Amino acid sequence: MKEKQTRAPIQIGNIEHIAVTAEYENGNVCLILDNTGEEAASISIFYEESHKPGIETLLKKRFELPSYRQQKVPLPEGFEKWKKLNFYVGEKIGPIPNTYLKELSDEAKRQIKDDPPQPKTEPSISKSEQTDNSIDIINRDLKPDIETTNVPQQRAIDYQHEAETIVQETREQIAELARTYKDGETIDFVDIENPTPSQNVLWMLNCVGGTIRKWKNELEQCGGTDRNLINTLKYGEQAIKKRLKAIRGDSTPVPNQLELETDINTDTELRTIRAKCKPHVAQFEDRLFDYEERCEIDNLEQYNQFIPQFIKDRLFNGVARFLSFEQLPEHLDRCLQLIGYEVVPIEIGKTQADARLHDIQASRQTNAEPGTIVEVVLPGLQRKADGEIIQKPVVIRGE
Repeated sequence: MKEKQTRAPIQIGNIEHIAVTAEYENGNVCLILDNTGEEAASISIFYEESHKPGIETLLKKRFELPSYRQQKVPLPEGFEKWKKLNFYVGEKIGPIPNTYLKELSDEAKRQIKDDPPQPKTEPSISKSEQTDNSIDIINRDLKPDIETTNVPQQRAIDYQHEAETIVQETREQIAELARTYKDGETIDFVDIENPTPSQNVLWMLNCVGGTIRKWKNELEQCGGTDRNLINTLKYGEQAIKKRLKAIRGDSTPVPNQLELETDINTDTELRTIRAKCKPHVAQFEDRLFDYEERCEIDNLEQYNQFIPQFIKDRLFNGVARFLSFEQLPEHLDRCLQLIGYEVVPIEIGKTQADARLHDIQASRQTNAEPGTIVEVVLPGLQRKADGEIIQKPVVIRGE
């Protein structure tokens, strides 16, 4: 039987008092969690896939790691494609980004091709030496007084490459924000005290468009939804984006240049670059909001007519035929509230059909009280303030 081949563990970093190392066994990667503290730690591990940004998938459910004990966590095949791996230790989080996951995978593949030294021929490595040779992947929680200026060649971090990647990703993120804004994508247009007429229109357009986008995305993710409903929302979202694009025009804000020195060789310098890039994105988002806030709309009356008509005809009537009258989504209700509308209340088998309030499409023999509404073909709308009927509901009357 071939003897299992291993190499000495590689230090990755610390989260609180949990030391994380990588160990290779015949081309497979295992992470070793070592509780060096005097108290037990509560730990859970998640990973985020590149095609599902912001969505975490459980790798190992929460477990208790006693003091001075270790826990081995093998990484499954294909882990190098993850966007990042997140360790939660109590309230602290330590991420391992994709760059280093690929490094771990590449090292494992090299071991398959090469004949690595057997454990018995490896010189022993003291705990202090392992700490000095650590790789700063979990950058937020490593001890600040450790500088890895002399990292062993075997696991040397390409600081310059990592810095350039961070800066380039930040530039791409800002460029994408500028492009989508110019194309009419909605922004989080916060409430403004005493808004001008133009600001009020922009707030409503962004609110309606953003609500439709979230609604559409939720339906696409859950699956099993009528495609016609999703397409109706998609067309509605495009109509709002077209209006916003026209208002914003071509003279949209230009982001400031991000110029940072990437010729670095320490963990501290890498953290500094990260710290400068993150607020740069937030600052540009603030510039977009400021620009939106100052936009002036010439044809206000046209928009004051468009928004209620859009919500009533394109949105409400467009999606109501795909939905149950008793369970209208909160997304739709939110849009109706923006213009002071609500669905005409009807209790099946109790509300009397009234031609002044209802569009009675037909009558049907049922066991319900004669003259009551037994089916709502299409819900109606009324003004919340005074109950004035804006659109009669289409109903079936019982006989």
